[in-house]
Amino acid sequence: MLGVIKQYGDILSSKLGLIWSIPPVPDYVQEAVKMGVDAVKLTFFAPPDYKQIGGILPVATECENWGIPLLVEFVPFIDNKKVSDVKNVQFASRLAQEYGADLVKTMYTGSAETFKEVTDILNIPVVILGGEKMENDRQVLEIIKGCVEAGGAGVAMGRNIWQHKDPVKMTRAIGAILHENASVDEALKIVT
Repeated sequence: MLGVIKQYGDILSSKLGLIWSIPPVPDYVQEAVKMGVDAVKLTFFAPPDYKQIGGILPVATECENWGIPLLVEFVPFIDNKKVSDVKNVQFASRLAQEYGADLVKTMYTGSAETFKEVTDILNIPVVILGGEKMENDRQVLEIIKGCVEAGGAGVAMGRNIWQHKDPVKMTRAIGAILHENASVDEALKIVT
């Protein structure tokens, strides 16, 4: 969000990587570079025809010109509902890569085995989105562990951290899985 980056960018950038979610308009890339963000993100909620994906290429080209990474969040939809089946997640992720994404953010397919079918076809990092608020901490951590076991690069979560009763502990638990190869049970001990 532009206002947050303008107001708090200096403080946040010393502690976190800043990713600015922009519309599929190449001019925003130069503005992102001026503001010192670490990457830009395009988000697509696509029906089965995936016509929107063509908007990635002009932004990806501009990102390449400016030397800033492009994260593409591609959430497949069918009949106005998110779908997380392997076929649709693979297709969306592969198209994002082919159009120039440096990394992909997408739906978790339900298990490490099925998500590996997604990571195996890509040559760029894949992170999973957090999606809806999950019922419990174990569920969140199991999904993250499955992502990592499948070759995923990490997570890009919002509400499952920010709406947690203790966001700091949840962030530490997630970090333990991602960076220390902690088990779900070990990570749960951090949260509780």
